[in-house]
Amino acid sequence: MKKYLICLALLATLACGSDGGSKRVSPNEPLAREEGAKAAERAIRTAPGMEREKAILSIRAKEQEIRATGDSLAADAFAKAAQERLDSAGLLR
Repeated sequence: MKKYLICLALLATLACGSDGGSKRVSPNEPLAREEGAKAAERAIRTAPGMEREKAILSIRAKEQEIRATGDSLAADAFAKAAQERLDSAGLLR
């Protein structure tokens, strides 16, 4: 009976346990942020019109390419950095 109670207590502890507030982190996030900002800079430097639209669409394509590798955190970091840079340049308003 004592073993049963110990097992039950252990299972309850595991079921109610938390991850300690840890945040999932990808080792690729810093590089992805840097690359996202660079891609946005290339789009900003591109002449307005179809070429700029193509450059902006290539950012989305690159985000999907990263996401397809299974690293959604890096893809999110890439997209967010690009969005922030494009927005600060006034291209997303």
